Amino acid sequence: MATAGRKEKVWLSFEDGTNSTNYNPYIFTVIRHPGERIASAYSTIISRYGGAYLTFGRQHHMTAKTPQNTTDVTSWSKHFSESIRKMINHVNTIGWSNTQAAWNVHIVPQ
Repeated sequence: MATAGRKEKVWLSFEDGTNSTNYNPYIFTVIRHPGERIASAYSTIISRYGGAYLTFGRQHHMTAKTPQNTTDVTSWSKHFSESIRKMINHVNTIGWSNTQAAWNVHIVPQ
């Protein structure tokens, strides 16, 4: 990480084999794969917020119920799919700009 007042080079390697340097940290919001952003948001919401991704009115909306067997990869894959589906359904029905909705910052479009 860069310290205050100092910028670090960010090396970018493109698929064609060329390299580039960039000093702008916002480049990652442009080049990060959408699938990685979804997985990262899911992981953060589960680990830091106990699964809460939306407060609408007085109701907290949570991801799918955590698997009983926390070491079973298949159960976690199913949990991931169900949780993302719930989030997307709420986005479609409530909308990002609804003033009554308090979305978890990790799923708001960047």
